[in-house]
Amino acid sequence: MLEDWTPTARAFLERGLPMTITTNMAKRFTDEEVDVLSRFRSIEVSCDTSDAHLLARLRRGVRLERIEDNLARIRRACRDDFRGEPYLQISCTLTDLVVPGLPDLVRWAAAQGVHAVGLVNLVRHPDPPGAIAIKHPAEVDPRGAQRKIEEARAVAGELEIDFHTEPGLGDALEVALACR
Repeated sequence: MLEDWTPTARAFLERGLPMTITTNMAKRFTDEEVDVLSRFRSIEVSCDTSDAHLLARLRRGVRLERIEDNLARIRRACRDDFRGEPYLQISCTLTDLVVPGLPDLVRWAAAQGVHAVGLVNLVRHPDPPGAIAIKHPAEVDPRGAQRKIEEARAVAGELEIDFHTEPGLGDALEVALACR
């Protein structure tokens, strides 16, 4: 959101400030941006699914292959400079459309060298014109969502990456089940 952000971020980094960012990685980063990002403490990538077609429908302008390329370039910059990598996390807003693919998202994240996958509780906002229809999993199949979350958690455990859910997400599913 800050035009020509790299000099500002670099100045903070040079002063020893631990930088973090949340990004959708919608654009191909320049070499300078990759260098700066590779020095951050953590990078959280908003990516709701590893299904390239669904991701393009859910998040306009975001392409899975671009995220993969940017992550690979950031990790390569660290290797080339013999530095540790930033803590890489995928942040998935849980909707009815992404629930079935949660285990695949975790596998994809691990293949990209990501350290964690976090599920975020859907907060409704007015839909922009032409938006794809999404629902909170509690409105559709809360029990199925719980099963997929547990399956994804098990996959994460097998692949040795962190997996967590935002506070309130599990409660929303439990409340929906109790009301049925």
